[in-house]
Amino acid sequence: MTRAADIRDRESLEAWLGGQPREVAIAIAARAAARVMPVWAVYCQTEKAKERELTSLPILRANLISSVAAVSSTNEIVRATDSAYEHASRADADPFADKTRATLTARASINAVGSATARAVARSAFASLAASTADDSAFGAFATSAKNLDAATSVWQAVRHDAEAVDNGASLPWGPLWPDTNPLQEQWTTTRVDWSRPGSPYAFWLRWYESLLDPASHPPIPAPVLYQIALIDEDIWTQGAEAVAEEIARIEAEFETGEDDLDRTISALPPAAPDRVQATKQAMERHRADLPPTFGTILGFIVLEVKRLQDRNYRDADDEEEAKRQIRTLTTIHHAVEALQALVPDGPNMPLDDAEKAEKLGRLYLNKFKEWPRDNADDVVGGVYAMGGEIAGNTIRMGLVAATAFALPMIGVPTQWALGAGVAVFGNKSIAEAAKMVRDSVFSSKS
Repeated sequence: MTRAADIRDRESLEAWLGGQPREVAIAIAARAAARVMPVWAVYCQTEKAKERELTSLPILRANLISSVAAVSSTNEIVRATDSAYEHASRADADPFADKTRATLTARASINAVGSATARAVARSAFASLAASTADDSAFGAFATSAKNLDAATSVWQAVRHDAEAVDNGASLPWGPLWPDTNPLQEQWTTTRVDWSRPGSPYAFWLRWYESLLDPASHPPIPAPVLYQIALIDEDIWTQGAEAVAEEIARIEAEFETGEDDLDRTISALPPAAPDRVQATKQAMERHRADLPPTFGTILGFIVLEVKRLQDRNYRDADDEEEAKRQIRTLTTIHHAVEALQALVPDGPNMPLDDAEKAEKLGRLYLNKFKEWPRDNADDVVGGVYAMGGEIAGNTIRMGLVAATAFALPMIGVPTQWALGAGVAVFGNKSIAEAAKMVRDSVFSSKS
């Protein structure tokens, strides 16, 4: 069996991916392609590319949607990856492109999104495409950088770093794209200058890419926002960067949290008593292996519930405004859960500063969750059990309640408070049984 530490080239990566679930292969491919994206972006600034009407957009679309597919591979996302694959493939078909640099990096993005399409469901197919992505990325970096061999080596070091994170039980995301120095910093600086000009339609893409390069300094774009961007209509994508920028601005406006800005909100919370911080610290240390998949379950439910709210046929303006309020609340909860996910300790000793922040995030999560309205509790709960525990359609909300009741004690929130939050939203009918259902699904996903 190939270990992550043994990954050196395409063959060893493909062998390692043969023992991994599909989402890991997609994530490895998405991150490998994203690392060399600036090479294509710089090429698109040349006269040769402009004559051929080539732009960064199809490759950026492929990068983004493959990263979304790694964590939310719903049927609609799979359909969207097929469209993105065809869109990006047109860049590789250009006979005038620089085959030794730019097209290699474009092909990396094409293979990455290809690993997430419906045609790549077989393990051999997605493992091969993901390995090809890393290989194209390494060759693209090799042909671009002044320090050719160092650049290619850096790509494989970064891929191996991601794989080792998987072997060590880490969940997505896996930290900065480059664990060490970025060998393509020159290309990224050129791209950044171009995308920073006033009125650039790539302002969002600049923020998104910087969050991949340095998530500690540039807060990640919320997953529900990325999910909706991935589902932008094909007609809008084909209209070009300006039309896509307008649609992205509309999507981001829907998710604006206003006064719920996370950093501002938690800084305004009063400090907790020392025993509450210790309870958080001890709980997160004890449950550090179980928290990542549990948080992943919650984040997935939030994305699905936001999509459900957006797709509803509203009765009137008040109903639409209520849905938007719920989306804002759920977006804040999503921010809080992502922040908690980043604070899960790697070892048995959680830093006290992290525990203090996690305690505040837990309080924010609990308070915001209780703002989420009680809505048709009996129908929702009954729907879950009528379907034999399958969470679908309007039962998504029940799954989120149960997952929350299960997760909050794992970050030190007293059990009675966690169950009280579930009661506040849906009443106490079958909360304990639903929590057990979600707990079982979490642990079965780990095995």
